[in-house]
Amino acid sequence: MRTFVTPAFERCLKGLPEEKRREIIEIIKQAGVQFGFPHEHGGLSIRPYGASYECRDALDNRLVFKKKPDGLWFTFYGNHDEVRRRARRKK
Repeated sequence: MRTFVTPAFERCLKGLPEEKRREIIEIIKQAGVQFGFPHEHGGLSIRPYGASYECRDALDNRLVFKKKPDGLWFTFYGNHDEVRRRARRKK
């Protein structure tokens, strides 16, 4: 499945070390391959999250994305608390 990142997602990555950004890009690629095959999600831990989905890059960091007809759109990156705060603001 194709993957895309929104400008908001890119802003979330701003200031992260290059190595960390490369790791996140790899996770996005893995999510595109594994989405829709729940027994193959492995360490990504892809889960529904309201109208979106989330997967993780570490125990406390999440990548939030939406499934649209043209692919997976990554919209936010942050730790567990930041993702929850963002979700509360959007309600």
